[in-house]
Amino acid sequence: MASVKVVVSKADGTSYDVRVGENLIDQLGTDIMDRFDPQKVFLLYDGTVTAEDHGRVKTSLREQGVSVTSCKLPSGQPGHELGCATEIWQAMASAGITHECLVVGLGGPQTMNMAGFVSKLYTGGIPVVAVPTTLTTACIHCLGGFASALLERSFVGQYTYPDYACIDVSMFDEMPREQWIDGFALIAEMAVLGSDDFYFWLTDSADDLVDHDHGTVIRAVAQAVSLLADARADDISGIIKESPDPISVSEAQMRLTTATNVPRSQQILRYGDELASALVTLGKAQSWGRAHAEGMRFSMHVASETFDTSIDLVKSQDDLFLSLGLDPIEIDFQGIDLLHTLEQGPYGKKGGVEFVLPLDVGQSMTSIVSMDVLHQQIEEWIKEHE
Repeated sequence: MASVKVVVSKADGTSYDVRVGENLIDQLGTDIMDRFDPQKVFLLYDGTVTAEDHGRVKTSLREQGVSVTSCKLPSGQPGHELGCATEIWQAMASAGITHECLVVGLGGPQTMNMAGFVSKLYTGGIPVVAVPTTLTTACIHCLGGFASALLERSFVGQYTYPDYACIDVSMFDEMPREQWIDGFALIAEMAVLGSDDFYFWLTDSADDLVDHDHGTVIRAVAQAVSLLADARADDISGIIKESPDPISVSEAQMRLTTATNVPRSQQILRYGDELASALVTLGKAQSWGRAHAEGMRFSMHVASETFDTSIDLVKSQDDLFLSLGLDPIEIDFQGIDLLHTLEQGPYGKKGGVEFVLPLDVGQSMTSIVSMDVLHQQIEEWIKEHE
């Protein structure tokens, strides 16, 4: 499988391509010239990028006669701040970047965010190309979002999309094993709440995915991107149609994360986050991916007890996580501490905690689980881990 093209449709009727394949960065220069024919390229990258891949991207662009200026984004909070964006704009101006040029974001989620932010607010907006270097970034951050920068204690920005995304799965081959496995939690949640076809294919293909089989990785990423893109587009269209007053596409996009009734695309991304965020707060998460998988296990068991979700699906999901290397975490804390952390966390509501609960493959709902029921479920969950 050389490559797959996913066409992402936006709510305003336009679209852009996401290309998923192997060794794509070696032809990135040709792709960019064919699509944009820029005078110059400003390459924003981060510490997740190897020197080899950084060089391959620059070589690919320069072989097409394109002038390239590179800028490394600082890690951590400094790379989120508006002052950093200002320095990048100054570097772009010094490099002679105009409205006939473009930005390439090469790296993880922080770089995708900043590349979108600086490109769309520079000289009225210039194109941005997303080239993710991690599995999680590939599945989510090639689909647009609220591109922002931190100003004191607030974020300023706007909802943006890339103009093209290139996902080269060969760049994932050198990822540390723990980071590679972490990304499977995101793939799994999209499969569980996505569709029968995706879920049952993933259960059959888990071993090949873990082993970096490129054809399997390409298909998994392409399906995840397509599924989430379609769900998000449907949600935005639904928000526009259901609004009592006319609203813009931009406003509808911003309402995705604040809607009282959690849209399907947000349910997919939030599945398992309730327990995962509590584990992180308690300092009991080996990694976000493993905490996320544990959160999905817990939510599935809660759904089985409260909404009669099939026990076969509970077992099937557990088996899938084990196949993907997402083993259960070790429990070395009291259930009451976890209960209080959940109650005080971002999903705590009056009378309980709001969970995304799977009803079947491809079906879910949000429900406030009472503290009494939650306490009982936590105690049972801890006993299962003993």
